[in-house]
Amino acid sequence: MTQILFFALVLASTFIALTDWRKGLLLMLLVGALQDPIRKMIPGTPGYMVLAFVPIWLAICINVFFSGRQVWLRFAIVAPSLISAIWFLEFALILAFGVLLYNYGFGAILVGVIGALGYVFPILAIAVGYHYIRTPADFILLVKIYCALTAVLLIGSLFQYLGLFPHWSALGTKALGTVWFRQWPGHIVYMTSGFYRSPDLMGWHAAMLVMFSLIMGMRSRTVSTRVAWMALLVWGATMLLLSGRNKMIFMPLVFLAVFGAVQLYKGNVGRTLKIASIAFICLSLFLTVKDQLSLPEDFMLYTQKGSDEATDRLVFANARSLYDTYDQSGFFGEGLGTASTGARYGGKSSKMRTWQENGLSKIMVELGVIGLLAGALLFATIARSLWSQLQVMPRAAPEF
Repeated sequence: MTQILFFALVLASTFIALTDWRKGLLLMLLVGALQDPIRKMIPGTPGYMVLAFVPIWLAICINVFFSGRQVWLRFAIVAPSLISAIWFLEFALILAFGVLLYNYGFGAILVGVIGALGYVFPILAIAVGYHYIRTPADFILLVKIYCALTAVLLIGSLFQYLGLFPHWSALGTKALGTVWFRQWPGHIVYMTSGFYRSPDLMGWHAAMLVMFSLIMGMRSRTVSTRVAWMALLVWGATMLLLSGRNKMIFMPLVFLAVFGAVQLYKGNVGRTLKIASIAFICLSLFLTVKDQLSLPEDFMLYTQKGSDEATDRLVFANARSLYDTYDQSGFFGEGLGTASTGARYGGKSSKMRTWQENGLSKIMVELGVIGLLAGALLFATIARSLWSQLQVMPRAAPEF
């Protein structure tokens, strides 16, 4: 019955997106939040459930791009260099799809299609996001709905940590046949995923909740709303620690450093002090909550261990993985999707034995050297555009 109701929601949301894509975008957030726990409650945990949001997203794109709004033309006028970088990446994707078919045959088409989604959807999201934001209120509504959904779903991580509802398949990853943990001499950390399909994904959403809560807390005009956002920040930070994913834990720290540096660069010392005071208060509350939950010290030790290794992993491990990937897979790589989630589905994909999970080596093994260069160009173009906007942003500009 749950499965039927969920697919009815997907179908209804898709039709709504075809007529009102702004409402469809909000409904897609709801479907995206529900798809993992519902998947784990379905016998066999079908892999197609990770794409449950796709029909809604496609309906949104059809509505936006084929309704005479000339989105790409308007976007190209504003950011022509970004459009050029996107076209270069699209060429690399087509080439990588050809490499996939050459290496694994036509039975791997599904692998390429699923792999392409990870690259194409973010590009489409840039254009849709540009068209969506008409006023700050549009963005604020999106953030509030996302934060509300995420805050509720993170309760599953707390349930899993406390050992509540141990037989509920929606919690953790046992329904998917996996148990996530990290260990080093004398210590072991069992990672939690809660309602999400992996600790990676749970940690990512918890990190987003922390960063959005900080921004919303900064712009709050009343004490009560600021306290509410600070409470959400502490909640997200606590669950982020339970994920056991150091790279996700570092995300808010890097964001906080960049956010503060931007304010200092623009001469907004008052805002910088405001950020520091909010961060200090939230850290104090976080430590209090941590003690109340009796979180094992292994979680903190693992985070400290990860921070000590961060530079080596960021610089040397990435460089080494790039070299090894090129040495094993060559100039053109293995093909589109071979290191993505869809590599386990479709035809001859059982032959695929890529070890790359994320970062530069994942792009290299899937898209080859050309794709890596295309990705670097797109990143540099976006960074240059942001820097240009920073130069013209007035000192007293609002947070949004």
